[in-house]
Amino acid sequence: ERYERITLASPGRVTLSSVGIHFTAVRATAKSFKGWFDSSSPALNRIWYDGAYTTQLDELPARALPSPWHITSGDLETDGGNFGILRQGVSWTDYTVSFDTQIVDNGAGWMVRAPSPSSGYLFYLGDATDTAGTPDSLQEIAFGPNQYVTLGDVRLPGAVVAGRWYQVTTVVSGGEITTSIDGRPVAAFNTGTLPTGAPDYRSGSVGFAAPGTDALFRDLMVAGPGSTTLFADRLSRPAVVADFDDPDLGAPDPLPVIMDGAKRDRVVWSGDLGVEGPNVYDTTDAVAFMRGSLALLASYQDASGESGSDVPPAMAVGTFPEIGYTYSASYSMDEVDNIATYYLYTGDLAFVRAEWPMIDRELAYNASLVDSRGLLVTNALDGLDWDYYDGPKTGEVSAYNDIYYATLLDAATMADALGSSDEANSDRLAASRLRAAINRYLVDPTTGLYVVSNLEPGTVAQDATSLAVLFGVAPSDQDATIMTTLARTLPTTAYGPLPFSATAGYRRAISPFVTSEEVQALFDAGETAAATSLLGRVWGHMDAPGPNDTGTDWELVAADGSPGFGAYTSLAHGWASGATPDLSTFVLGVQPVTAGYATWTVHPHPGSLSWAEGDVPTPRGTIDVRWAQSRGAGFALQVSSPARTRGTIVVPVASTGATVTVTSAGPGRSRGSRRVLTTAAGTSQLSIAVSGGTTDEVDITHH
Repeated sequence: ERYERITLASPGRVTLSSVGIHFTAVRATAKSFKGWFDSSSPALNRIWYDGAYTTQLDELPARALPSPWHITSGDLETDGGNFGILRQGVSWTDYTVSFDTQIVDNGAGWMVRAPSPSSGYLFYLGDATDTAGTPDSLQEIAFGPNQYVTLGDVRLPGAVVAGRWYQVTTVVSGGEITTSIDGRPVAAFNTGTLPTGAPDYRSGSVGFAAPGTDALFRDLMVAGPGSTTLFADRLSRPAVVADFDDPDLGAPDPLPVIMDGAKRDRVVWSGDLGVEGPNVYDTTDAVAFMRGSLALLASYQDASGESGSDVPPAMAVGTFPEIGYTYSASYSMDEVDNIATYYLYTGDLAFVRAEWPMIDRELAYNASLVDSRGLLVTNALDGLDWDYYDGPKTGEVSAYNDIYYATLLDAATMADALGSSDEANSDRLAASRLRAAINRYLVDPTTGLYVVSNLEPGTVAQDATSLAVLFGVAPSDQDATIMTTLARTLPTTAYGPLPFSATAGYRRAISPFVTSEEVQALFDAGETAAATSLLGRVWGHMDAPGPNDTGTDWELVAADGSPGFGAYTSLAHGWASGATPDLSTFVLGVQPVTAGYATWTVHPHPGSLSWAEGDVPTPRGTIDVRWAQSRGAGFALQVSSPARTRGTIVVPVASTGATVTVTSAGPGRSRGSRRVLTTAAGTSQLSIAVSGGTTDEVDITHH
């Protein structure tokens, strides 16, 4: 954090008596790291640790946030959070509620006839900056767990000014609900003429609504029939917060989660978790943060089956169905893929079983989007993705279909683990048909690359093509050619490639998020030099000393190398930290094959490095890897693995007739079994099966 800006909302004077920061992220130390990476390249080492630090700054421990409702200078301030109603009033029917309110930011909200904090009649008084409704208006809403119906959006006769006190009165009498501001009636509706789909509430409490707003309240009075006092409070005591029912007020962030960035959104996003998860698994192994994030998102699934994609950390865990926290078809599928990745790294089948109803509903939702050609189709309502600034992508979008393919295979793996073999087989069959359709309809015949969508022929997409190689959609014998062609075809800058061909008309900026997908696909295709070069160009630039260096990874990089959105840019953005797991997975070479690392591979991609070493944590213990190579003298690799696992070591072989010596030793034994192999003509790599609980040394001598 470089600075804190303080402004006055109205004319006046302020004196600062002290300044400080309430740090809520994870302050990791050396002891916090269960995994590590070191190599002969200081630049790659810095990239690995900066990526780990980025994700740690985005981690939020449970109960770390202050309550969003608190007393400020003798008034109740509702600074974000959710909805809170008076506990004692759920049976009230007719009454008059009055209070004073002052908008601090965006608007002020209140509720009447609310049987619970998640239902009732809702009012938003918006100032000129209001984003919930029309500026300078009063918005009336009927809402429930899966309902949100606008009853009125009344433009007020004068400007609503932040920093000024307004006296509000809402009268609830039979079916008539009327609101006055400063003694002047401004809006009314009758529950007998509600629009279709709007809930009808006959009784319920009063309260305040704070999502996306910051407001002050004072002098709350609720009067029943005959002017009886149902509730009255100045709202000046901290203890008054306990009179309101809302779990967010006592525990504003109930679960440990990972947000998208340390600044601005500070929301749990499913797309970002696809990068942050592997980062955590390879560094601190703080899996509780991923489990909490996934559980929170899964609990906000829409009735249609679309999974929650962007949920603020202060939200209580939801109950199906919920509404308002879905983003797009691609991001909803990411939630399934993230749960599958969590299971692969942790082996936590109980979590998969708990979330399986959500996964089943998501798969049904995905299937409802498939057209007659067998491809998933999106429109203006569900076509957004990581590049929200480019707007929704519509039609048969290649990247979304790649993700759908991976989702089906991930679901099949989890279904098998749960004993649902019929469902697993069905998902695999659907994936096979989808793969054929992608390769038939979404490949540009001129370049052999994957287009943005069928509605944008002749375009090239960095994410679509990289994911096709990474997920196995593309024919494996064409992977290297495809990736070489992609690098040659995409517009490029000194700081990395642009994500779409120039003819697509999208923003000219480098995305570390999708560039990490290209890095992984390059490693997968055996293009180690190109992958390492790309790491240096994009992440090396972000990590280089300079005015924007924060030791963290940026959300977006502009074509000129500056932060992609200027001062608005998140400079510690978790989705940009993919270089860290890329180095552990490919350069060090450690990957799980089956859940919880029951089986694993160590497949280093040394490239031009002289050596690399490090640890990768697993539920069964650490996998320790050390390798070194020297020109003309061969390659040496040492792997120590946990007991009760099985592994495959894959080593590069540079020449025909090389001698490969494999020595395996168990705990406490200096010598063990020894195998000597000679490589045959055409061999570029050698796979060696080993048992866990041993230290395996592989020495390759070239002749």
